Amino acid sequence: MTDRQYLRYRDRAEESYAQNICDSGAMPLPKAQEDYGQLLPDGLATEGHHLWTAYDGDDEVGMLWLHVEQKSDGPHAFGYDFEVRADLRRKGYGRAMIQAVEKLCREWESSPSA
Repeated sequence: MTDRQYLRYRDRAEESYAQNICDSGAMPLPKAQEDYGQLLPDGLATEGHHLWTAYDGDDEVGMLWLHVEQKSDGPHAFGYDFEVRADLRRKGYGRAMIQAVEKLCREWESSPSA
């Protein structure tokens, strides 16, 4: 994911998250911005957080945000966000993205530096 893609994602994600907060009765946008600021204080450079843009050729098809944390029994991964472009859903892109990140997690698990 590039810095430009990250900023575009972050704006869209904060808006969506804010709407979810609003629907629950809490204060929307400031809360969303605060939460994202805490989760990703250094943006794309935030340690342990990985944000990817998925492509089919040159066409952006989706994104995935994964947090990986080392614990006593090995690395643990948590998916914070996952999205396939609305006009491309149900075409196998989501499955391919999940399979790719699962493969990467298995590689990290077996890597001595993971």
